[in-house]
Amino acid sequence: MALDSIRILTTSAGQLWQRLGTYGTLEALPSCPSFEEWLRSAGHPGFLNQIEELQLRRDYRQLYRLLTQIETLVHSQSLALELVRSRADEIKQC
Repeated sequence: MALDSIRILTTSAGQLWQRLGTYGTLEALPSCPSFEEWLRSAGHPGFLNQIEELQLRRDYRQLYRLLTQIETLVHSQSLALELVRSRADEIKQC
């Protein structure tokens, strides 16, 4: 059961990781629970319309929550990040 949960969570997180990755680096995500901090640290110039910003903000919060859930299941922040990164890479190759 836990392995299925991890697979489902990492697949969802991998899709979000890819989408948000086009706006900047996500390596700081675990230490930046704030969307604004992440956007600044990602180096994005911030030229977003209101709809784009709302979508990004929602996706960011969802990815942060998913990473937290995965971390709880695998008992490691670094392993959770690696699982999500590798799933994002797999999705990208398909």
